[in-house]
Amino acid sequence: MKTKLLLLLLCVSALGYAQVQPTVLNDQFNRIPKSSGSDCACSGWRNTDIGDQGGTSTDIDGTGSNDAVKFDKNNDDIIYQEIAVLPNTEYKVTYSYQIEGETSTTSILEMRVLKGSAYVDGYTPEYKGTADAPSKGYGYTSLAQITEAANNISAIAVTGTADDEYYPGDFTFNTGDETSIVLFARGIGGADPGVGGSPKGYDFINGDESVRLDFMVLTNESSLSTEDVLASKFKIYPNPANDIITIASNNIDITSISVYSVLGKQVLAGLELENDRLNISELAKGVYFLKINSDQGAVTKKIIKE
Repeated sequence: MKTKLLLLLLCVSALGYAQVQPTVLNDQFNRIPKSSGSDCACSGWRNTDIGDQGGTSTDIDGTGSNDAVKFDKNNDDIIYQEIAVLPNTEYKVTYSYQIEGETSTTSILEMRVLKGSAYVDGYTPEYKGTADAPSKGYGYTSLAQITEAANNISAIAVTGTADDEYYPGDFTFNTGDETSIVLFARGIGGADPGVGGSPKGYDFINGDESVRLDFMVLTNESSLSTEDVLASKFKIYPNPANDIITIASNNIDITSISVYSVLGKQVLAGLELENDRLNISELAKGVYFLKINSDQGAVTKKIIKE
């Protein structure tokens, strides 16, 4: 009975959280099936009316399971996704990025939040799943439409860093009257190729080095509790897992980790990460909860041991 009650409470909690949070397809850029072509980290993120699909960088951290989407150097790759949102609401975009070439590169990561009210006339978003989302035919059909200032809620440009490591980033915005938005990103910085002059026939090119995004999470900040905000900053993968999981924490200092069974019994305590990795090989197969203690507070995350 205790187990059933705990699981029921967890389900109710999860449903309450899901009701206020936006649905973003493949926000961790996993290499998964899409509606056409081979599996790709770009699944759910294509609009070939604007630019070529982003590429896939596999196993970016040596865990064997963490992928990233890639904007190739001197190329014309993008990501694009339409998302249903609440009007007059504060949202936060959290992401992890890498720009090769350090500070000498010409490559720049450009990210935009676009207005659904600026979709082409007669267009209504359908919000399909990753396996069904088409490669084109969305509410934005040209680069000029995307770069028009009046169509943008937010636009940022991220330049090269001191090294080739992945760095965390975030920005916030208010939806105003919008109930649908677009998350859009690309690499820029190359010479203007002219209309249709890029390698794949588009109107822009990236700079001289590749740019990558590891994840791109959108959260409704207006309705989140303090714990929800903190929990959104942690990424655990792979999950399910066999032996090793990685806990990415956006530069939050994790002090210790404990593992609990679904009955609430502590099965491991005082665990520490080694290069962001946690060894769970001694756990039996099943569902567990990680209590992650950090310098900003504690959060609980569910994991599955295979």
